[in-house]
Amino acid sequence: EAAYERILFPEAARILFFSSPRKMTDYAKKRGWVLGPSNYYSFGGRQQKAEDPPIPSTELATQVIEYARQLEMIV
Repeated sequence: EAAYERILFPEAARILFFSSPRKMTDYAKKRGWVLGPSNYYSFGGRQQKAEDPPIPSTELATQVIEYARQLEMIV
């Protein structure tokens, strides 16, 4: 689901190693996948993972410099 925006039914069955179309259909129903009229499962409408918050680079640099100063005083 995360790797594909959409995938053809036979290709999904092959990738997931299903031996019959029925097994693929049962699995898709469990996952909540809907087969479109063109024989594709589409995943593009799913909510994307939220981005990680930005790293406060200035604050991080200040902390690293302060840590280096303290180490220098010890040595």
